[in-house]
Amino acid sequence: MSTRPAYGALPDNAKTRYSRDEGEAKVTRACPEYPKGWGYPWATTRSAPVTLAPLHSCYNASMAQVVKAVQSPWELTGARALRLRVFVQEQGVPREVELDNLDAAAFHAVALDQEAVVGTGRLLMDSPTEARIGRMAVEQPLRRQGIGGQVLAFLEAEARSRGVRRITLHAQTYVAAFYAAHGYLPVGEPFLEANIPHVTMTKDL
Repeated sequence: MSTRPAYGALPDNAKTRYSRDEGEAKVTRACPEYPKGWGYPWATTRSAPVTLAPLHSCYNASMAQVVKAVQSPWELTGARALRLRVFVQEQGVPREVELDNLDAAAFHAVALDQEAVVGTGRLLMDSPTEARIGRMAVEQPLRRQGIGGQVLAFLEAEARSRGVRRITLHAQTYVAAFYAAHGYLPVGEPFLEANIPHVTMTKDL
């Protein structure tokens, strides 16, 4: 049994994967595999105290990713930890604002890669036919690879199954184009939320 490493350190059983170019082995990357139950996100290789290539070099886009509803305390903890890394650590949102009292009533979705939460989002019902999507987050090294779109589509599918006809969300202005590409339309003028520029966007299902 391997010894539990300090947070961010590589475990003893770190494995090596290969990145390939036109069938030729190009370079090797050390990618840790943390045993289930340790609760360490795969992305903690960023802070590993050894020389590593950027995290995305370890990521294999052909590996199956699963987008699913949160069904365990471990998955919800992983989703919240990801949100803290993205919104609190990266963007400076106060922790008490990020982890609000709406989490208990929300439907949460997660994107899993090797049992680590690498994407998340939540759905809140405002009425029998209207809902809000929010707290969309993806691990920094894995952005722009389609994970956010998969989480968004999953939340929309859940909303449709509940009879929702319109979804509203508050998009940070720098990612408004992402939501526009998925059929969302801006409503009104930009505004500040947690001191970050946002715009309200809606989509009819």
